[in-house]
Amino acid sequence: MESQADMQIAVVYHGRRLLADSTNTTVTFNGTTTTADPKVYCESVLYEYDIPTAVVCALCFVLGVIYTFFGYRIFKAMAFFTGFIFGAMLVFLVCQDVEGITLPPAGMIGIALGAGLVCGIITLLVKYISLFMTGLHFGLGLAVYVIVFLEFVVYHSRHLAIPLTILGVVGLVCALLALKYQKCLALLGTSMLGSALMVGALDYYIEKFVTVRVLWTLVRAHDLDGEMCWYSWAIFACWPFCLIIGAFIQWRVTGHNLDHSSVVHGSRIRKVDLIKLRAALYHDTQGLRYRDLYQARRIKGDQILQRYVLNITDNSNTLSSSQKSEGAIPDSANTTMTQLP
Repeated sequence: MESQADMQIAVVYHGRRLLADSTNTTVTFNGTTTTADPKVYCESVLYEYDIPTAVVCALCFVLGVIYTFFGYRIFKAMAFFTGFIFGAMLVFLVCQDVEGITLPPAGMIGIALGAGLVCGIITLLVKYISLFMTGLHFGLGLAVYVIVFLEFVVYHSRHLAIPLTILGVVGLVCALLALKYQKCLALLGTSMLGSALMVGALDYYIEKFVTVRVLWTLVRAHDLDGEMCWYSWAIFACWPFCLIIGAFIQWRVTGHNLDHSSVVHGSRIRKVDLIKLRAALYHDTQGLRYRDLYQARRIKGDQILQRYVLNITDNSNTLSSSQKSEGAIPDSANTTMTQLP
């Protein structure tokens, strides 16, 4: 029984080292070679959990549920977590795979968290970057589906350029489409990332990240050590299933009649287009300039006109006085001319 348990733990933590050939069932664990039936692992589930990892996976599962079913409704918060997850995972994988880096695990985690925090703040503050990142996550998920289909249905490629090309092309196309069709790709992107978090956490509790390691092996174009168990396929099938259900619920329920560019004032929701708002503000500023200039000109013109009228009035008074003294103009005419405005 102990050798059987050791064999199971070795398969879980060191990949599927049992080959599909039933004649080769040897697994080495802690320097001890054990032999058992390859089907034993697929008929049992290990319950030896690491407490910190289990807590993190539980938090990821809760975050995945919120992402999948309410991601578009709280788009600003999800934009931050999207950038945070992307930056942290990317930096952590680079630090883990690059040769020559001798940082301890705590150091790599700290660097990854710092990079994720910076990326999260950037995606939170810039709307188009958050949309781009959301579309990129959706494209990377679709690319993983394509790679799995090619591996198990069409052809297994040992060239790293093929999965990298699929990831880059599909991810970039979906990211650019997210800038054009913002709401549609935002719904799909949040559901894709949330379902991936849920499935990854579920995979830990059932088989200690075996399905995640298989997908990572396929992305790196490496050969699999063995066949996937039936519940590994079931866990992987939960990913597109949760994606479809989450996108539908957001489209019809939680994200219905909502827009990510809307702001709330009390009980009213008003859509704000930042580009049009800036253009209107610019035109209003220009209008204020011309209005101030017109008022200044009008005031100066009124002063000139007043001086001109006063000058005419003074001249008229002088002329009327001189003519009155000569007796050429009657008083009525003099009174009329002096009543000029």
